[in-house]
Amino acid sequence: SAWYVFSALGFYPVCPGSDEYAVGSPLFRKAAIHLENGQTVEIDAPQNCAENRYVGRMTVDGKVTGKTFLEYGELLGGAKIAFGMQPEPDKDRGAKPGDAPYSGCNIDQRERKKQQGQAAAFYSRACQQQMRRAASLGQQMPARGVLG
Repeated sequence: SAWYVFSALGFYPVCPGSDEYAVGSPLFRKAAIHLENGQTVEIDAPQNCAENRYVGRMTVDGKVTGKTFLEYGELLGGAKIAFGMQPEPDKDRGAKPGDAPYSGCNIDQRERKKQQGQAAAFYSRACQQQMRRAASLGQQMPARGVLG
């Protein structure tokens, strides 16, 4: 599945509709993703082995980051992601505010309203598309639409 492929690379989309990918431990020492736009995402974890299964340090384009997620924009332009793997978890890594990926529990009210507005707009567009499709086939949609 796509989730397995992402996870094996060391990151995966955890929340649909979010532009963030949660970081995990890669299964490979080296991998490359050749993007459709001609850019490449390079993943390097040279110390990766059965004993070194925890991410101790991560750099994105040479800059150390404590975040436990990557953003779509970081990847789209091509990126070099280096994982420093180690035998024990670093309990300080990812512990600062802003280091965790998006979840309904860690966003402020302003961001929550923005997310809700985007979700409502997506839901509305999806319902309208389903209703037009059904009408073109001579079908009638339930009052709440297909998605609700």
